[in-house]
Amino acid sequence: MDKKEFEKYLSDRYQDQISWYGEKSAWNQKRYIFFQWGIIILSSLAPILFLSDDVNEYIPVIVSVLVTIFSAASKTFKFQERWLEYRTTAESLKKERYYFDFDLYEYAQSEKKEILFAQRVEALISRENTRWIEISKASVEKKEK
Repeated sequence: MDKKEFEKYLSDRYQDQISWYGEKSAWNQKRYIFFQWGIIILSSLAPILFLSDDVNEYIPVIVSVLVTIFSAASKTFKFQERWLEYRTTAESLKKERYYFDFDLYEYAQSEKKEILFAQRVEALISRENTRWIEISKASVEKKEK
């Protein structure tokens, strides 16, 4: 891999993946926080609404149903797990660049640093993809039981 190919790899693949994982991490973090605060607020309101004489009798029931839906959505879509997985992968990719730039670990002995870098980056991406597939399969298997 020559310098031009390596620069293309950095811009087209490496930076793209860091951006993707960063964006997906942030998206899942926002969803996780939204659903968790929804659960906290709604579940705190439900007992008060049940005891209140001034509230339509269906409102506490609707609030309780929303708590159930928020809880199920949070577990089903695994926002917290994905947020942490994607953040971990993004940070691992960034760290790999520092290892490369400062000749740390295997890079210190490597004569083909660029190829080693690309292999390690692809291994990190592949590992995350494999974990995502495993989590998805486990989720489907749980539903089938």
